[in-house]
Amino acid sequence: MRDVTPIADRLAMTRAAFANLEGIEVSTVELDRGGDTYTVDTLIALQEARPDDEHWLIVGSDVARHLDTWHRPDVVRSLTRMVVYERPGSVGARPSASWPFELVDLPLIDVSSTDIRDRVRRGEPIDGLVPPSVADIVRRRGLYREVAA
Repeated sequence: MRDVTPIADRLAMTRAAFANLEGIEVSTVELDRGGDTYTVDTLIALQEARPDDEHWLIVGSDVARHLDTWHRPDVVRSLTRMVVYERPGSVGARPSASWPFELVDLPLIDVSSTDIRDRVRRGEPIDGLVPPSVADIVRRRGLYREVAA
């Protein structure tokens, strides 16, 4: 099992990735709550904090086919608009018929966060796979490098 990247680093990378996108806000509601968290808890908190906002949940097709197994899926379904994007290895996978969703047409990029961490560990570039601001954080903070045993 791999070590989990410290939350401060993950938050910094997320903020860097979305910093220049108008209308996107990085929320810390899950961090502020602490403990175990479920998507439904986050959606309820967001709805309570911003009841007039429309909340969208974006998931890959690899996740979409498992939505019915989530904690309180009926509440998740009622609080958000579902958006699905295709992921390599799960093209064509969709939520069950009870989940209305919009399919986003994006180019298929066969890369995952595991691939990116492995590239960094091997000393390979991640340019073009993550925003430059994220690559800079990974480099400056020495993330994902091999740890001497």
